[in-house]
Amino acid sequence: MVSAAGIIAGNIGGNLTRKFPLGSRISPTEASSLILTQWKKFALYANDMETAALNLAGTAHGRADLDLIAAAFGRLAKTSTTCHETFRVKS
Repeated sequence: MVSAAGIIAGNIGGNLTRKFPLGSRISPTEASSLILTQWKKFALYANDMETAALNLAGTAHGRADLDLIAAAFGRLAKTSTTCHETFRVKS
């Protein structure tokens, strides 16, 4: 769990926003062009996901309290869902 959360954290936040540099064209992808028109919101969501993933990694490290781990995972899942609902093209 800790390793997986670390991998997630390493691929979002600043790393995610670098995949969609401001002014770039997005094609072909499942990412919405709203990323470019709502860049600050996208960057905020990416940073929120990074924070939640790091929180999950820290919570899961050396702990057996599944309730705390589940709550941290739930926060990460919520940030991901919020971002995808806004910035992923619905098929």
